Amino acid sequence: MYCLSLVRVAVVGRGSFRFAARPVRSGMGILSGCCRRLGVAAGAAADIVCVQTVLKRRQYAAALPKGDLMSPAAVAVAIIVVVGGIIWLAFHLERRRREAWKALALRLGADFEAKGSDLHLRFPFQLFGRGSRRRTKNHLWWKSEGAVVHLADYYYTTRRYTGKGTSSQTHSQTVCLVESADLDVPRTFLRRELGVLDWAGEKLGAQDIDFPEDGEFSKAFVLKGDEVRTRQIMTPELRRHLLQHRKAFSTLEMGQGAVMVNFGRKRKPEQFEELVSLTMQVYRVAATGGSVW
Repeated sequence: MYCLSLVRVAVVGRGSFRFAARPVRSGMGILSGCCRRLGVAAGAAADIVCVQTVLKRRQYAAALPKGDLMSPAAVAVAIIVVVGGIIWLAFHLERRRREAWKALALRLGADFEAKGSDLHLRFPFQLFGRGSRRRTKNHLWWKSEGAVVHLADYYYTTRRYTGKGTSSQTHSQTVCLVESADLDVPRTFLRRELGVLDWAGEKLGAQDIDFPEDGEFSKAFVLKGDEVRTRQIMTPELRRHLLQHRKAFSTLEMGQGAVMVNFGRKRKPEQFEELVSLTMQVYRVAATGGSVW
C-alpha cells in the first residue's frame, strides 16, 4: 500500500490534490509524517484516521492464510458434507431400529416385514386416512388369545401452503392393532381433549359423547361413535383404564373387527410389553364387556 492512496482518499474532500508515492508502513507516526510533508491540513486528520483503520483491516485480512477465507466452492463443499452426514446418520439410526424390531420378532416367534406392509390399507381408521405417502414399516404380527396382534411404525406426510410455496412434514408413530373375526365393535374414535377448541366445537354441534356420571373422563377425552353402542363399550372399568394411561397414547380407534391404539410417536422396541398390554386390555373389554384386569 502506498501513501498516494491514503492522501487522495483523505483530502479529496478538502480540495487538495497533492500526491506522494512513498511506501507507508503501519503506524500513526509514519502516516502523520507523510501527511506533514504533503502539507495536509489538520482538519483532514479525522479522515486520515478512518482511512488508516480501513487499511489496517485490509492488511490483517491479506495476512490471513488463504484457507481461513472460505471461497464459495469451499462453502458448497462444507454444506454437502454436513447434509451428507445428516442423511447418513438418519439411515444408520433407521437401520439400527429395523434390526432391533427384527430381533424382537425372532424372540417372540412373530412374523416380521421391514417395509411394504399393507396394514394401513386394510382398516378404515382415521389415522390411516390422513395426509399422503402413507406407509407402514417394522411390522410385527403374531397370535395371542385368539386374536392377531400387530405392532408397527406408521408414517404419513402432510403439506402446508404458505405465501411463498409449500412445506411438508412427515409424521411417524408406533401403533398397536388387535384384530379378531369374532370382535364386534362399533366405529369409535377417542382422543385427548384440546380444551377451549373442543369446547367451542361442541357448542357448534361437533359430536362428543359425554358421561354425566364420569365428569373426569368427559373432560379428558373427546369420544365419537354410535351414541348407544359406544357408550356400552366404554364401561366404567375401561374409562378408568384410559384415564390412568391418558399420557401414554394419542388416539384409540375401534371398528371392522379391530382395536387400534396410536402412541403418538415412535416408541422403542424394548417398550413393546407396555404397548401391547395397554392395547390388549382395551381389546378384552371390547370383546367381552368385562374387566380390564
